[in-house]
Amino acid sequence: MNQETPKHQRMQVVLDYLHSLPPASNALEAYLLIEKAIMDVEDIFLGKESYNPPKTFLDGTRTERIYMTLHESIHPVPKYGGVQILVHAKEVVFISRYGAIEMQRKHEDDKHGFLTPFEKRNESVLFKKNDAYGDGVWHQKNK
Repeated sequence: MNQETPKHQRMQVVLDYLHSLPPASNALEAYLLIEKAIMDVEDIFLGKESYNPPKTFLDGTRTERIYMTLHESIHPVPKYGGVQILVHAKEVVFISRYGAIEMQRKHEDDKHGFLTPFEKRNESVLFKKNDAYGDGVWHQKNK
């Protein structure tokens, strides 16, 4: 593994690693699983010394290293009180209160899920991990 590996290939390694980890039983555990997968993979590819997260993404700051979602980019999901959306440049990640995780490709023409609800965007799903109870993000218990 080397520093020339493109970001999208490293992200696939992150998702494969995340898939191999035990499922989470709450949102904080899910968030920490994602953070662990990102940090471990990026430390291998880019080295620990490359860790220098931006203070905000609001100014359009982009880095070569993949970082966990900053708090300013985490929002509630309409109609699903138990789900948070983590907004990134090209993807959105959903975490349920019980620990389920789902990543989708962002729809530029429908960023807020008004035209096609997030739970119906099956063609956009890039990654899914059920919670420790076997349920996904869009399960009724997360409404």
